[in-house]
Amino acid sequence: MIKKIVCAICLVLISGCFGGYSPDSTFYTLKVIEKVNPISQTHMLVGVDLPELPEYADRPQIVSFVKDDAKLYIDETNRWGEDLDIMLQRVIAGDLRAYLPKSGIKPRTSLLEKYKYILNVSVVKFDLIDNEAYFEALWTLKSGNTFNIVHKGKTSLSMSVDDDYNEYVNVMSEMISQMSKQIAQKLVNN
Repeated sequence: MIKKIVCAICLVLISGCFGGYSPDSTFYTLKVIEKVNPISQTHMLVGVDLPELPEYADRPQIVSFVKDDAKLYIDETNRWGEDLDIMLQRVIAGDLRAYLPKSGIKPRTSLLEKYKYILNVSVVKFDLIDNEAYFEALWTLKSGNTFNIVHKGKTSLSMSVDDDYNEYVNVMSEMISQMSKQIAQKLVNN
């Protein structure tokens, strides 16, 4: 009886080794667009909160849509290299540092840290629909002392992409940089 159980377990293990093929995954990361013209040499401390994301996009896989179709396409082999919200927080802070190089701008990781301004970003769209990338976000600048809202803004952008995930990621990085430029301009004008 024990021999039969051991043989059955061995067969299951061996069949698992030869039974299927799993394609390799490709991992992507958004990047800071560093070659920009600085907006100001003003010094200020800005904390960037963890952005809010739509639930469908808050996953390791890259999600896409087909125009006029209600289905999500979740690509198991094309994935984000880190949690998308953490990556966005890091990239937004990096883009803001590129536009405001004398300022201290970093991801806000503690409620005890003191900043002149705190940035909240709520991503509404982070979409690839056919060959078009869409990025839309609502953002709020708050006083670091009183937490009163200093400015509210909205960024809504789209750009064409080829049928290539690498280009999609580069285009999304560019649109996030454009949003960061809008935010940097508001920080300087406050």
